Amino acid sequence: MKKELCMKAVENAYRARNPENGIIIHSDAGRQYTSGPYKELLGKFHAVQSMSDVAKCYDNSRMESWFATLKKEKLYKKQHCRTDS
Repeated sequence: MKKELCMKAVENAYRARNPENGIIIHSDAGRQYTSGPYKELLGKFHAVQSMSDVAKCYDNSRMESWFATLKKEKLYKKQHCRTDS
């Protein structure tokens, strides 16, 4: 994943939601999230960067678990609608 994609995602989220200053944006310690341009963008939006430590996958386990549940329930689950007429 390239930093430009991550930066575009942050910009789109701000455009869509217009959050208040101090919003927390959490990520892993990937190169794209530790880059100068990405950090500058977060500063521009007055966002607080939260990052799991390098090689510490358990730091992020709660968020990973939450996203796994979201994907199972909303993205991967086939929706079947049944109507009784």
